[in-house]
Amino acid sequence: MIHTLLDRHPTYPRPTMFRDDYTLLNGPWDFCFDQNDQGLSLQYFNGFTPSHIIQVPFAYQTVASGIHLEKSVKVIWYQKKVFFKDHDRLLHFEGIDGDASIYLNGHLLYQGHASYQRISLSITDYVTQGENIIVIRVYDDYSTSRPRGKQRWQNENFGCWYVETSGIYKSVWVENIPSKTYIKQIWLSPQASLRLLEMKIDVTGLTADTYLDINVSYKDQPVSHIITLATDFLTSITVPMHTLSAQFKVHFWTPDTPHLYDIEIKVLDKDKVVDDVYSYVAMREINVLQQSILLNHEPIYLKMILDQGYWPESGLTPPSLEALKLDIQLMKNSGFNGVRKHQKIEDERFYHLADLFGLLVWLEMPSHYEHNHHSIQHYFDLLPKVLDQYQNYQSIMAYVLFNESWGVPAIAFDHEQQQCTVAAYHLVKTKGTGRLVIGNDGWEHTVTDLVTLHHYTQSPALLKTIYQNPTVMFETLQHHLPLPRLPFAKGYVYSGQPLILSEYAGIASSADKGWGYGDKVSSKDDFHKRLYGLTKTVLELPHMQGYCITQLTDVEQETNGLFTSERKAKLSVDIYRKINEGIYES
Repeated sequence: MIHTLLDRHPTYPRPTMFRDDYTLLNGPWDFCFDQNDQGLSLQYFNGFTPSHIIQVPFAYQTVASGIHLEKSVKVIWYQKKVFFKDHDRLLHFEGIDGDASIYLNGHLLYQGHASYQRISLSITDYVTQGENIIVIRVYDDYSTSRPRGKQRWQNENFGCWYVETSGIYKSVWVENIPSKTYIKQIWLSPQASLRLLEMKIDVTGLTADTYLDINVSYKDQPVSHIITLATDFLTSITVPMHTLSAQFKVHFWTPDTPHLYDIEIKVLDKDKVVDDVYSYVAMREINVLQQSILLNHEPIYLKMILDQGYWPESGLTPPSLEALKLDIQLMKNSGFNGVRKHQKIEDERFYHLADLFGLLVWLEMPSHYEHNHHSIQHYFDLLPKVLDQYQNYQSIMAYVLFNESWGVPAIAFDHEQQQCTVAAYHLVKTKGTGRLVIGNDGWEHTVTDLVTLHHYTQSPALLKTIYQNPTVMFETLQHHLPLPRLPFAKGYVYSGQPLILSEYAGIASSADKGWGYGDKVSSKDDFHKRLYGLTKTVLELPHMQGYCITQLTDVEQETNGLFTSERKAKLSVDIYRKINEGIYES
């Protein structure tokens, strides 16, 4: 059911909680640069004379925006005139990079950072009949104390940092709510081995006669039906998921069998339906046992690709649902069963497609690059919001909290910075997300469920020498990781977790103007031989539980993708699939 609805609504921004009465506000908006930061004193929030028209949700730095200015302007303004339907309404912003001030008809509704989480605002009390005006002021600078992922903090690109993203870069939409009593949020936590689904439902505007009517089905066949009284704050419900149509009484989700159950939740006021939402769930469990990763209690070997989610014409914003679908198809057809979304919180539709097509995902927190009071405050404000917003996408199997000690540069020896990663790890665990947690991907690990290592040697022989013997591997690594990096921070040691080579390869061609790791290859044949040699070596390491190849596509000056930035294969999808199977075939 949910898939049919989303097929009919391909732009719907929140796939795990669907309502059919909504209006997408993407498209042309009035826009202006505020070079002298005079907009507040001139009361732009009541309306302003635009200098440009921008195509939302594309940042002004991109071609798709219609402006394409690759330059930092700290203050920018948006406005749009809107006629609203006669209902209670919620105004949603999926992502605004920078500090946003949001106004409706001159009233300040929100002020704060909104780069990586949805902002949902009740606007019913501020809507007028006829024309309404939404105005947004965004302040975005080169601060490295805020999470910024791969966005540069200089005027030119450098290293692996790219053109910045400022302002609205994800969808803006209005949701029409038929009643003051409605579902605000749902959390779905499958307990697959117990054939149960734990649900928490946040209903606002409760009355003494508010009930929840929940129907779960699989391919239109009923599985469970529960009617229960809604309770204050959160209603917690345990839903039986037994179905006789499955061999083991439940349809387990895996990359090869991405089964999904449909969910409909109605809110009843006495016998009247006052809200109706649709969702879905994948029944799966992720665990570790000794050095193995288990999916539904079966060992799984991870064959992953790193993906930064950039497009030439639209930057961090997917140009369409079809573009997201193409990327997932390229990954799956190339023989990968997982993706590490690197330094980016992706459009929610990506995680839905990963659920739908069967692709395991590592969700990675975008990095800040300083450790100070402000960076800690920003990080720990954002992390629980991300956990809540993305809880229901069961393709997400792991969270990467820090990458290569970015934001905690002295973690190797500094106790305070070590505790920052430890605190983040335990915060995730307190949320009961059912995911694995990687504290600091790459090296200098503290507390972590997986020990993940980055190594860009282009020599298969050296990879084998270093990683063949796990008993001496970590001592050997101290002499081969980028100095002064260590596998573990001081005071922390290996305790038997599964091992993953979570970045390697990163091969570029001499025909490319950008850079890759190691010497560039001079031909397609050399590219093939090197990628095969490195991957075959990793596949033959008996204690490794998986790998992650850098990377899916070229990104701006970093030209070490398996595909160009336009998604053209440098070899072929068939060759990549064979390499992932350990087969060399020209």
